[in-house]
Amino acid sequence: MRHSKKLIKRIRKFIYLRIKNFYIALVLVILIETGILLFYQTQPSLERDLFLQSYADQVLEKCSSSSYRPSCYDEELPKLMDFISMEDALKVAKIVQSQDSSYRYCHVLGHKLSAKEYHKDTDNWKDIIHRCPYGECANGCQHGVLQERFRGEFLTD
Repeated sequence: MRHSKKLIKRIRKFIYLRIKNFYIALVLVILIETGILLFYQTQPSLERDLFLQSYADQVLEKCSSSSYRPSCYDEELPKLMDFISMEDALKVAKIVQSQDSSYRYCHVLGHKLSAKEYHKDTDNWKDIIHRCPYGECANGCQHGVLQERFRGEFLTD
């Protein structure tokens, strides 16, 4: 009887250690998988950032010799929309702002970007407003869409 109690105790300990090791291994696998997923999910973001940085570098280079760089940026950044989205052009503008302290006010740029987007599909103006980042460039993006949409209309008394 005493021998069987020892055997049962050893079996319980063995089972406990197996279960404990299983859970430790499971947690490790989950942590490793999470790390791998996070790494691969940030890769496209890093590539995208480098892609946008290359556009910013082109604009910065083009405008470097301009007598007033902010006006040059306001002209050059909308041209990027032939290759990238309005949202990405705004991200490039933020990169330019971070690298050139003379370019803080981008309200005019917001107008130009959203106006260009509006003219791609004039019926979709409400969607464009929602795609404009709130608060950025003193809401120039939203203002530009509305200005283009109602440009030919006027209020009567």
